[in-house]
Amino acid sequence: MKRRMAYMISVSNISFAFENCKVLKDVSFSCESGRIVGLVGINGAGKSTLLRLMSGVYEIEGGSIEYDGRKPSEEKLKGQLFFLPDDPYYTTHATAKSIFDMYKVFYPNLIYDEFYSAMSTLNLDMTKGVRSFSKGMRRQLYVALAFAIKPKYLLMDETFDGLDPLAREAFKNQAKEMVKSSGMTILISSHSLLEVEDFCDETIMIDTGRIVTSEELKTKDSGVRKFNMAFTEGTACVTAIAALKQIGASKIESEGRFINVIVRSDIPEIESKIKALNATVLEEVSPSLSETFIFDVKHNSSVTEVNK
Repeated sequence: MKRRMAYMISVSNISFAFENCKVLKDVSFSCESGRIVGLVGINGAGKSTLLRLMSGVYEIEGGSIEYDGRKPSEEKLKGQLFFLPDDPYYTTHATAKSIFDMYKVFYPNLIYDEFYSAMSTLNLDMTKGVRSFSKGMRRQLYVALAFAIKPKYLLMDETFDGLDPLAREAFKNQAKEMVKSSGMTILISSHSLLEVEDFCDETIMIDTGRIVTSEELKTKDSGVRKFNMAFTEGTACVTAIAALKQIGASKIESEGRFINVIVRSDIPEIESKIKALNATVLEEVSPSLSETFIFDVKHNSSVTEVNK
């Protein structure tokens, strides 16, 4: 039996600049069909620019972008590729119905019944002005539209922004089902690695316009150390958190009497300072690639992140 070839997204040697500001620097990666791929980086890393190049909104200045050998500008690909930007355009008096009608011109396979059913499930009025919708409601409208189009390739920019926890979970479940049933490939950008790492099949990390590979993170000095600790009393835990902030911890996670902390490895006498907290249990563990990446792109920040 002849094996069906997997569709492939291929980005090769893409660089891009606005006037004298270089936004992307020799970006290359590829991903197979039927997968959910996360594109992660802090605000300003180049995610939105890359997605606009991949969708054909911007023209590439060098390198190549191909979907199973086709370029974004090719007519045959246009009905198979859908880009959902962070701020989708709609007219002043637009309704969900008029937005559907507009996109139907470009995507003839767009199915009204599926779009209407999704809107009904979300309790969104098809005839109500979109301007009256909250950001989260508008986001859900366009997600419903994207899934009703059923493109082969779906590019989504900061889709989680504006969605409440229930809407985020519903989106994740629906996206997984769409990929499973149709073989759709979804590339979704986010500024939060934690938001996508348990949802995506793979993650592409971008920082200051260049791709940061897992191999780079594994081989470089991470610059961070991670400690897990436990205390017999809650008050001791609170005191320890305050002390860790004073030390200059990069990230503190606490739950009950347990603390996970990430600190810079260049803090003087960091090990003795951690031991001085007198935790009942203290162990040092290796930081994950995710934690290494987050530290790597925020190493100039003096902000301590605390999660409880």
